[in-house]
Amino acid sequence: MREASRNATLNSEVVSKFVVANQLQFVNRQLHRETRALGLRYNDIWIVDTALHQESFYRSLNARQVYQLGNITIRTEHGWVKGSGSWIIIRKEECPRLSIRFYSPQVRLNNGKFLTHAWMIQHCSRGNTAFLQRLSSDPDTQHRMAVSMGPTNPCWKKISPFEKWFPWEETFDEAAFRAVCLTTDRLGLMLSKSPEFDMEALVAVARDWYKNGF
Repeated sequence: MREASRNATLNSEVVSKFVVANQLQFVNRQLHRETRALGLRYNDIWIVDTALHQESFYRSLNARQVYQLGNITIRTEHGWVKGSGSWIIIRKEECPRLSIRFYSPQVRLNNGKFLTHAWMIQHCSRGNTAFLQRLSSDPDTQHRMAVSMGPTNPCWKKISPFEKWFPWEETFDEAAFRAVCLTTDRLGLMLSKSPEFDMEALVAVARDWYKNGF
C-alpha cells in the first residue's frame, strides 16, 4: 500500500493542484538536483493576476532558481503601485538569461500621455537623454523640453537593463496614432507646433516601442 502510494505520487502529473512538467526530478536525487530549476529556464512565465505578485514570486526563489530565470511577461491592470514594476534589485550575473516584458495599463495610445510616457521612460528611467532627438530635430524645442524635464524625475524609478516596457495595446494602430498626435496627445500637440515637426519620426518611435519595447 505504501509503495503504491509512492508510485502514484511520483508518476502523477498533478501534485498539489499544479501540473509538474519536469517528471525527471522524481527519478533519483541526482536528476532532481540537475533538473529542478530547468522549468524556469525553458518556460515563459506570465503574471496576469496582479503586479504585486512579481515581488512575491521573486522572493520565493532560491539562488539556483533565480539564475535559471528566462522570459517573464507581466500584463495586468491590477496591483500597480508606486515603485512596482522594477527588478533593478537583481544583478545581471544573478540571472544572465532574464528578460522581462511589462505591459503597463498606464501606457495607452488614447490616454493623452502616450508620447510623454515614452519620453519619461527613456529620459528618467533609462537615462537616455539623446532620445529627445528622436522626438524633435528643432534645437529650440529640444531645449525647452530638456529644461522642463530637468536632470532627473524622482517619480520615475530607474529600471534594469533586462526590463522592457511596452504599451498596453499589443498591436500598433498607425492611423489611430497619427490622429491622437494631432488631437489629444499632449506632447504630440506641442511638437506639432514646431516648424521642424516630423510626424514620420514620431510614427517610427511608436512602431519601435510596440515592436521592441523601451
